[in-house]
Parts: sequence; C-alpha cells; structure tokens
Amino acid sequence: MTDEHPKVLVVDDSQATLNLISGYLNQLDVQVFAASSVTEALALARINHPDLVLCDIVFPESSGYEFVDVLRADETLADTPIVLMTGVSALQDRLRAVNSGADDLLTKPFDKAELTSRVKTLLRLKKREDTIRRANVELRERMRLMSTLFLIGNQLRDSLDPADIYRVIREALTTIVGVKAFSIYLRLKDSVERFDLVVMHGLKDTAVPEQIELTHLHRSILSQMQAGKPFFHQNSEAKAPQLLEEQQAFLLPVFSTVPLISQKFLYGLINVHAYSGEGGEPLDFDLITLLSSQVAGALHAVRMHNQIKTYADELEKSERKLLQVNHSLERQMFHLHTLMLFSAQLHSTVYLPKIYDYVRDLAINFIGIESFFILYRDDWGDEHSFAGVADGVDIEPREISEAHYETLIPIVEQSGQSFFRVNPGSVFEPIAATHERMPVACIPMKIEEKSRGVFVIESMLAQKTTFTQQDYELLALLTREAATSIHNGHLHRRVEQLSVTDGLTRVYNRRYFDQSFPEEIKRSERYEHPLSLIMCDIDDFKKVNDEYGHLAGDDVLREIARRISTTLRDIDLVTRFGGEEFALILPDTTQDSALVAAERIREVVADQPVVYEDSHIQVTLSLGVASFPEYQMANTLIAAADKAMYLAKISGKNQVRYAQLLADDEDR
Repeated sequence: MTDEHPKVLVVDDSQATLNLISGYLNQLDVQVFAASSVTEALALARINHPDLVLCDIVFPESSGYEFVDVLRADETLADTPIVLMTGVSALQDRLRAVNSGADDLLTKPFDKAELTSRVKTLLRLKKREDTIRRANVELRERMRLMSTLFLIGNQLRDSLDPADIYRVIREALTTIVGVKAFSIYLRLKDSVERFDLVVMHGLKDTAVPEQIELTHLHRSILSQMQAGKPFFHQNSEAKAPQLLEEQQAFLLPVFSTVPLISQKFLYGLINVHAYSGEGGEPLDFDLITLLSSQVAGALHAVRMHNQIKTYADELEKSERKLLQVNHSLERQMFHLHTLMLFSAQLHSTVYLPKIYDYVRDLAINFIGIESFFILYRDDWGDEHSFAGVADGVDIEPREISEAHYETLIPIVEQSGQSFFRVNPGSVFEPIAATHERMPVACIPMKIEEKSRGVFVIESMLAQKTTFTQQDYELLALLTREAATSIHNGHLHRRVEQLSVTDGLTRVYNRRYFDQSFPEEIKRSERYEHPLSLIMCDIDDFKKVNDEYGHLAGDDVLREIARRISTTLRDIDLVTRFGGEEFALILPDTTQDSALVAAERIREVVADQPVVYEDSHIQVTLSLGVASFPEYQMANTLIAAADKAMYLAKISGKNQVRYAQLLADDEDR
C-alpha cells in the first residue's frame, strides 16, 4: 500500500449507497473505485489492486461471499482487507461473514463516524502488514547473503595456499557478484608500503601496473582507504574515477575498491573495473564487502600459518622446542577449527535458545569458563540477559546478575575496551581500586562499532589454572561472532512478533487466533484435557468514540487489553478478535473455572474507569463462555461462546453467560 493515496473499492448494486460511501471516503484522502456488480468489481480489483474493499453481500447475479472466495484465491489480491456490508444483523450472518474470510462486517444503515473509523483502522493494519511483509523479504535476502558467504567461507577456511584463495575469489566475483573485470593487489612484504598485482581478470588488452603505492591512488579512493573503509562509485551521472591519480598510462576506471583488512592489518585491495550491471542493476556492495572480509580472514590465516611454519623450521634442530611448537600449532589449529565449527553453527540458525546453547557450549567446554552472563540491548531499548553455568557447579544461573558490576559495565561499553582482572588498564584503575566484586573479564559486544552489551566471565573452572594469549584471542572472536548472531536472532524474533501482534493493543491478533485455536483443540483432544474459550465485547463502545473521540476509544482498547492480560495466567492467550471484541483461549480449563475467570475479568474492568486526559470513562464487558469437550470443533466452539456473549448483551450487558447445550446442537 502506498503512502500517498490508498485505494478503496466499493461494491454495491445501489447507486445511492455508492454515492453515500464515496462521499464519506473522499474526505479521507483516499482514491475510491465504485462497482455495481461482482463482475465489474473483480475487473477493477485486478487492474487497480485496492488496499481495502467494501462489498455488499446481496447481489442479483452473485453474492459478496463468492466475491470474497475469488479474491482470496487470487495470489495478488489474497491479502486485501475485505469488509462485507449487510442490511441484516442476524448472528448467523455475522458468523458466516467471519468464516468466509472477510475481515469485518458493517450493518446498514451505518453512520459516517463508524464507516470512516473502520476504514482508517483497516488501512492502518494493511499498511503495517505491508511493512512487515517487506521486512520479511529483506530478512530472506539477508539469509541468502549469509548462506552464500557461508559456502564461500567453507572453501576459504581450509585454504592455506594463496593460489586456492585467488581461485575462490575469482569464481565468487565473476559468478556471484557479476564482476567482469577486477584486479587484486597485495602487500607481499610487511615492511614495504607497496602493493603487488597478484590477480588480474578481464583486463587482457588494458595496461595494468604491476605495483602501486597507496599514496598514488585517486584522491577519492585514497581517502576511503586511509580510513579503512571501502570505496564505491555510486554517482551514475559521473564517470568512475581512475585507479591512479596522475599516471595517465594506466586508464583503469574503478567502480569499487575494497581494502582487505584483518586484525587491523591492511593486506591489499580488490578493485572492480567492470561489472555486468553497469547500465542497469547496481553493484552488490554488501556482498562484495562481506566477501572481502572472508578473503582478508583467509589471507590472515595464511600469514599466521606461514609465521608458525617458519618458526617451527627455525627450531627444528631442538627436539624439545620442536615438540613445544607442534603442541602450540596443534592447539591453534584446534582452536581455529573449533571457532569455524562454532561460527558455522551460529550462522545456521536464528533461533535464540539454540544460539545461546552454542555460546554456552564453546565458553565452557573449550575456553574453560565456569560461569558467565551476557547482557544484550536491542534496537527498541529492551535489555535481555542470559546466564551460563557449567554442569555440576554449585552456582544457580539466577545468582549471576549485571547488578554486581553496575559500575564496570558502563565503562566497558562507553570506552569499547575489554576489562581483564589480571591487567585492568588505566581506564579501569578507579574501578579496580574499589571493593566491588570483580569478574575475570568483561568484553564489549559490538555490531558495526555500536555497543550492544557485554560478555562477562564471572569465574573459571578449577582445572583452568592459566589464561593464555590464545584464550584471549579466542574469547574476543567468540564475543564478536556471538554478538552478530544474537543480534540477528533478536531481529528475527521481532519480525515474528510483529506479524502476530495487534498494533494497537499489543496482544495477539486475529491471524494468530486463527492459527493457534485449532491447534489448541487438537492438543486438548490428544491429551484429553479441557479447554475453554471466552468471547468478550466492550459494551456501548460506539458511545465512547462518539462522546470522547476515537483517540479515547484507542486508549480504552489498550487499557482493557492490559487488564485482561494481567488477570489471566501466563499460559492463557489473549487475542483481539476484531473491533472491540476479544477472544481468550484458556488451556486446561473447565467451563466452571472459565466462568470464574470471566467473572474476575468483568469485575476488574467494571471496578475502575479508564482515565483519558481529564475524563473518567466507565467501561463494562459482556462475556460468553464455551468449553471443550462439550463443543469439539473450532467453529462450533466459537459460535457457542459468541452466542453466550450475545445473550449477555441482550440480557442487560456487564455480565457473564455460558453456552447452553441444546438437543439440536449439531457437530459438537
């Protein structure tokens, strides 16, 4: 749905009704399409893709229910909100409308306030659903990117031969990123500020320098390299800069130059000179940047391997030193292999409990940590913590808390420096001088240089007598990988929560009810447990909107949802069924117990008015209760609870009624 002018399709065979509704809607800054028949409405819907449909139920040649069926069967229109309109307010019509797949039902005649309120609400929900859908697409694209990098990383992490690394990156750049011409320059000697050409692709007929110096690069590229950032040519109206500033003999346009940096060491540069999307699709900057990170890590591993190998060769004459070097090499390879497996596990899931299990396993079994906790802050200002304890240790996870280090944690987060008990450093000297309980280590968790929390080691296992430099390095890598994975896990959980949460009341929405209620009945049937459903409706809610305004009505809905949620158990499900109606699912609850719960909810709502600005709004509920196994099918159970709620309404409101089993009840 666009933000400019939402589209509303109105379908009715009465021209007077069409004119009346169109007049109301034209004041809402929406684009209105009118149709007098189902056939005409289907044609308009497929052409204009409306954001909302208002459709009468009765037509000479068809019905609104058939129209709903056709729209729901069309993939491009299936998610369109549909409001059916009827001149009859019988209960069976309302139930049929709900079960037909429509989102709401309006009873004629309706006034302007009611119509515009429903339209605004459904358009807001449609916009919110579209936003969530786009977020899901972005998440899937992110997962595709991560899967691609994981496959490339699997090839690179086992490569200690530079030729293998060059082969992998050539295949990745040409087949995955779509690069047609590129060059790679590496610093072959640490002490020389010069880069040598090691790979060239797609540049056979072009003069390419065998060596370049960093300071000779084009100024726009050089400024980014000196800052340790990639350069991307994003100005489609200007020519891409040349690789070198003043040497006209080498006319190499550069669309991207990405530094190969690992452990703060600049290994070289990847230059993209031509790619398949120059005239259309943009270069995938995210993919090439992350790919360069994988390559830099592989080059770092080669460098470390060569250093270790050289060191081992120098000590070959001494058997004792040779054994020590072999042991050190084996330990490093073991840690490296462990970290690669751990990283692969972390990036294989976005399920937070699994992620924390993987972190706990590596922290305890490979680093020797006895107890630790992780404090994480998400993008919405919420804090999440996880405590890990080794098996067989006389420590309860609930005993581990950031409250023990309330002075230390802010300094670690603000400074971005890690605290270690054996060497606190100048930043932490004031803390170390106090009598505050000191952890073994406190390491900041960062995502793109932004602090997301801390990884705190409280104690080490008794058999862990020393903490080596390798342990420090492995712990730093563990924290970095864990931070990224935990961040992705929370983003995924947030997207899932938004898709099943009502935006106004923050309880579950109708979609979640439709998904979970049949499953709850199946579970109750399987284990022969009772299940109760409470349908409740706010009495005279229209008067609240008329007397106090729709903002007050929104506040009333939010407050009633809060009171209901705090009254029920954690295992009970509170859903907004539609409009001012709520459906409450109570597992393992008999009808008698459900009646008690419903009465308690009624009292909590009726006892205290809802305060809105200077107004005290008295609100009551009418509630209907029905239970399984008295009613054994989802639709009959909903209908029974709804009927009981209707009896409460017509009997005076502000009361609880339960479904009466009658002799002619069918399909119970």
